[in-house]
Amino acid sequence: MAFGRTKPLSGFDTMKAFSARDWLSFRTVVLIAPVFMLTVKHWISAAVFFTAIAAMVWLARHRDTRPLPAEPVIPWRRWAAWSMAGPIIAVGLGQAFRGEFFLGNFDPPLRILLCVPIFLAVSQGWLHRRDATPVVASWLKVILPLTLVWTCFYRVMWPVAWEGGRYTTRFVDPLSFGSLCLMFALLSLAGLWLFKGRSRLAQVGVVVSVACGVFLSVTSGSKTGWLSVPVLAALGMMLAVRHAAQPRRWLLGGAVGLALLAVLVLMNPLFVSRLSETVPEALSYHWQSMNPDGSTQIRISLWRMGWFYFLQSPLGGWGDLGWRVLMDSPALTVFASQFTREFAAHGFHSEIMTSTVRSGVWGLVSSIGLFLVPWLCSRRLSAGWLTPLLKPTLWFVWIVLLHQGLAGLSTEVTALIFQASFFGLCLSVGLGEAVFQYRMANAAASDTTSKTPA
Repeated sequence: MAFGRTKPLSGFDTMKAFSARDWLSFRTVVLIAPVFMLTVKHWISAAVFFTAIAAMVWLARHRDTRPLPAEPVIPWRRWAAWSMAGPIIAVGLGQAFRGEFFLGNFDPPLRILLCVPIFLAVSQGWLHRRDATPVVASWLKVILPLTLVWTCFYRVMWPVAWEGGRYTTRFVDPLSFGSLCLMFALLSLAGLWLFKGRSRLAQVGVVVSVACGVFLSVTSGSKTGWLSVPVLAALGMMLAVRHAAQPRRWLLGGAVGLALLAVLVLMNPLFVSRLSETVPEALSYHWQSMNPDGSTQIRISLWRMGWFYFLQSPLGGWGDLGWRVLMDSPALTVFASQFTREFAAHGFHSEIMTSTVRSGVWGLVSSIGLFLVPWLCSRRLSAGWLTPLLKPTLWFVWIVLLHQGLAGLSTEVTALIFQASFFGLCLSVGLGEAVFQYRMANAAASDTTSKTPA
């Protein structure tokens, strides 16, 4: 496939003007997909479904019978596609080994599978417009900050209170809501750092949106995903010291930002209480005797219970509730209370462990591969920071993988249909644009080399 040259979009100052045809295209559907995902039920699932159909049609019409060029990125593109197909394959294999069939288990993995054609089409330039800002850059600069402001307005105007004074929107549970709002805030903040030369008004707007995201996450009472904050803060400060032209200015800005974050966090006593209990509960966990039903202690016990169930059925897993036949085993009653053992019916509060218990070793491999393979693919693409378009796209992928991976240690991040749809869309569009931008850069470099006189 031939790739047209693309003029660098210096600073991505503004979103380029679209024609009427562009506004009515599936590119626009993908652009605005995040905006209503936390406020309109089935929005993100519908966006992924119709976009996947359009991507399949595009792939069928643009099928190239010529062999692909021998690029190092091509094998990784295939592996990334297989990693997104992995969860549904794992569910099928687990059910085959158990000799049962339950259609409901296929729903969330099917949404990730639908993102495979989106990834393949985007990696071949489906959403590319010569004079338009890439989709991921638009998400970072405009769409995600707008999403946070709109979601904050919606949550304040029509709040839904869960048990314990935790607030979300109408259909999203506190764990998912708090984690996703925090991720949107981190991505918006990354956009502020990655895209230089923006107006003061635009910068203030992003800061306000980040504050909205932190406010929404804190008032949800969820501490899920907050481990990514110190990790990304430390990484950002290291990069500032190594590469920034004015490292002291960046460090000062980071310190001020962390101070403002601390103020927003301290404004919610419930969140502070839940956060402050995490380390003491972990340190006081009893490995050979009964544990109290604290939040952190329950999660550690769920990991141990899940590993026990996995060892009893490593090939077939247990489905959703098959493990209940072993719930009162002496190996579990030593450390897990009756409440904790029954609480596992709501999930094992871990992306990897829930998938492992449900589908056995196939679930274990697929859940790890869903995060590891895209990360390895993006690392391969990052060699040399080939273009100014590629850097923000890869940072988007890395932040999504890091945040969702850390959040997945304490909750499921693809167990619900809307979660799986959005995670799959982020991977397919982020990695797809990165692959396409990498191939464009290689094509341009090859053209330049071939035209250089010997």
